Amino acid sequence: VARQMGAELVIAVDISARPSGKRGRGSLDVLLDAAAIMGNRIASVETAEAEIVVRPAVQGLTATAFEDRHRAILEGERAGFAAIAAIKERIARAQGTA
Repeated sequence: VARQMGAELVIAVDISARPSGKRGRGSLDVLLDAAAIMGNRIASVETAEAEIVVRPAVQGLTATAFEDRHRAILEGERAGFAAIAAIKERIARAQGTA
């Protein structure tokens, strides 16, 4: 979609949950892992054409864990700052200055 709108550089953010991988748990945990696996597949398709994918460390956070929202924001900021050098380098290459 971004390319269709004229984007020359696509930066994606992947906040999909990773399956826990724990064994011997209840059916709810199995369903949550199944949802995480589906989310990962969707994220991999959606980020496939991005030049840069930012992946904040959001393991253990859920969409309903409102008490963890500050941690989620901080992890997003950390991942964003960590990606700045790669983003600048990619822009410079696109402009022919690198």
